[in-house]
Amino acid sequence: MYTYHYRDGRYSDWGDFSLHGSRIAIAEINESGMLGDARIRMTNENTIDYHCWPENAALMAETLMQKGILVLTGADCSGPAVDIARVAEKYKIPVISNGSNASMLSSVEEFPYFVRVVSPSEQYEGYLINVAAHFGVEEIAYFYTTDAWGLGARDVIHESTLQRNIDIVQEYSYPRDTSYDEIKSYMTKVKQAGIRHIVNTSPTPDTVRIFRALHELEMNEPGYSFYAAEMVSADEAPEAVAGSLGYFAPMVELMPSPKLSQFRDALEKRLGNPVDPTSKAFFYGALSYDHMLAVGYAIRDIQEAGERVT
Repeated sequence: MYTYHYRDGRYSDWGDFSLHGSRIAIAEINESGMLGDARIRMTNENTIDYHCWPENAALMAETLMQKGILVLTGADCSGPAVDIARVAEKYKIPVISNGSNASMLSSVEEFPYFVRVVSPSEQYEGYLINVAAHFGVEEIAYFYTTDAWGLGARDVIHESTLQRNIDIVQEYSYPRDTSYDEIKSYMTKVKQAGIRHIVNTSPTPDTVRIFRALHELEMNEPGYSFYAAEMVSADEAPEAVAGSLGYFAPMVELMPSPKLSQFRDALEKRLGNPVDPTSKAFFYGALSYDHMLAVGYAIRDIQEAGERVT
C-alpha cells in the first residue's frame, strides 16, 4: 500500500520514489539468489494507491490479506497504518512500514504484527523542540492534526516543551485536509498575538497550507522561526516553497556510501532522470529500499532455520 497521489489528486513524489525503492530492492534480492529458488513478487494488482488517507485503508488491507499475501509493505502514513496494523493482527500477516512513526505504533503489545524502519515519534518530533530550545525559544504556537499520528505527536510536543520550559501560548488542532482559509485564520491570530516561533506536526498537505499562509501573511521574515515534522516536496506551489524557506525539519542526512550511490544510480535509471539525494523523495525511496530488504533477510533467516516460510 503506497501513496502515488494525495487525496486531492496531487502527485506524491516521495510515495512514488518509495514504490520504486521497493521494486529496486526486490530485483536485487531475486537476482542475488539469497533466497535460493524462491522469489519475492509484488504484482501490480496487489499494489494499491491508498492516498495516505485513513478512509477505507483497513478495507484495502483486508482485501490484500485475503489473497494470501506473505507481508504487506509500504503503509507509510501513520493514521492509516494504525487501522492497517489492526487488520494485520486479525489475519496474522505482518505489516512493515517505511514511514509511519506514530507514537502509539511503538506498542508491541497493541500492534504485534507491525514493524517499521523509521524512528518513532517519541524521538522524531521531540527533536523539533530540542532545536527550538537550542536557539533560546521560550514560547511557541503549536499546530497539529487530530489523526493518530497528530495526537501522538501532540503528546510528544507537550512533554518536550515541559522538559525544556517552553510555553505553548496558542495551540490549534484540526482534522486532516482542513481548508486553507481555516488554517490561515489560525495563523492570523498567531501573528496578531506577536508569537514568533511556530511548531507544526501536520501531514504534508496540511503543512503546505500552513506555509502558504505564512507567505501570504508575510511572516517568513527575520525574527520568526518554524519547526515542522514533515518535509515539503520540491514541486510544491511557489508560495508554499517561499513560506517554508529556512524552516527546520527532523530529517537525518543520508551519509554518502558506496551502497547509497548504488541505490541512487538504480533509482535514476528507473526514473530516467537525475534525483536530488537531499530531497524528501529520495529519503523515502531509500527507506523503502531498506524495508523491502528487511523482508528479504527475514525470509532468508527463516529458511536457514529450516522452517517453512508463512
